[in-house]
Amino acid sequence: MKKLVLLTLFFAFILSACGGVKATVGSDPYSKQTQAIVEKWIAALNNRDATALVSLYSNDYTLRDCSLMPCDVETTLPAMKEGYAGYFNDPNFKMKIQSYFVTAYGRFVIIQGIYDDKSEFPTPSPLMILLEIKNGLILNETMYYLSYYIPG
Repeated sequence: MKKLVLLTLFFAFILSACGGVKATVGSDPYSKQTQAIVEKWIAALNNRDATALVSLYSNDYTLRDCSLMPCDVETTLPAMKEGYAGYFNDPNFKMKIQSYFVTAYGRFVIIQGIYDDKSEFPTPSPLMILLEIKNGLILNETMYYLSYYIPG
């Protein structure tokens, strides 16, 4: 599992060198449907709209926050909506999405960006999010970021 996380973070860092929000999406209709979901997810994040963001998640949704090991697991939409509303009201909180990759047939999305929360961490941190899409909604979300990243 550690090797998978490190490999995924390595590719996320490589993608970050490209700059701007870049998308890699297959041509099949499922991948295009997933791309539309991801674009709405990014727009809701950029607009700090917790209601719009939560509307993209399945009722069976699970979040894994892996900034520290072991990962924290949250499984309720009301708790997530409350959490995002709190983050979005905090001017110190920022997430900048730089790129994403939709797997074949749109089942998974790897999102790469920067997590910046001055109230929690002294410097911005590389961020990787893995989304699992099922029936047009986000079923699982796993977030990886370095909680004490210091650029070298």
